[in-house]
Amino acid sequence: MSNTHVKNIKLGACKVSFGGVDLGYTKGGVQVEVATETLKVTVDQLGQTTISELVQGRNITITAPLAESVLKNMVDLMPGSTLSEDSNTVTITSAQGVNLIDVAKELILTPQDTTDYVLTIPKAATAGNFTMTYQSDDVRVFSVQFTAYPDDNGTLGRMSGPKPVESVKITPESPEVKAGENVQLTAEITPADASDKSGVWESDAQGTATVDQTGLVHGVAEGTANITFTSTSGSKKATKSVTVNAAE
Repeated sequence: MSNTHVKNIKLGACKVSFGGVDLGYTKGGVQVEVATETLKVTVDQLGQTTISELVQGRNITITAPLAESVLKNMVDLMPGSTLSEDSNTVTITSAQGVNLIDVAKELILTPQDTTDYVLTIPKAATAGNFTMTYQSDDVRVFSVQFTAYPDDNGTLGRMSGPKPVESVKITPESPEVKAGENVQLTAEITPADASDKSGVWESDAQGTATVDQTGLVHGVAEGTANITFTSTSGSKKATKSVTVNAAE
């Protein structure tokens, strides 16, 4: 006989990071549901005496009411959707055949109460099923459900005490890009297992180069722009000079 044991963990308002992108704070608490499926092995004529109970599987589902949503975030939350070049339109497709495990990313929930535990899901994905409501203060709230998948070590999730960012480094070492093209920058966080690896990317010369919140730099015009990443945890900064060459 199989049984399902459900444990609900309620977290307070959390900062949500998905695939390294800061999705902002939730509007209210986050609910984490851990469901464990077991099989009882019984003996005797009536099969009423349990001699062992085997764990058959475990699933983790996270429901997060996101309060700070922009179109770019909606693309990350709906597999198969695309964002227009002017970032004003999200095209939603049926996404038939998309394997959610292939698009799973690291999900980090950092409670606003800094004394609480941080929940890290190494591989999480959402099918794009979410509801949008308006709160009384005219805040759009997207209630998104994430599902955890085991990583290569079979880990579904980790709860740990907050571990702050100590330093940030931006790679590659000497980035160059032609006007009209892109170059990807990466923020390397120390320690590697910092609780919150999210942060904000900024350019000091938008007329020369712009940067989105994934670190993708777009060359606009010939010149040099300083690209800065500031970590959410500890406000640690790193700056990299990007050279934009004239288009051929």
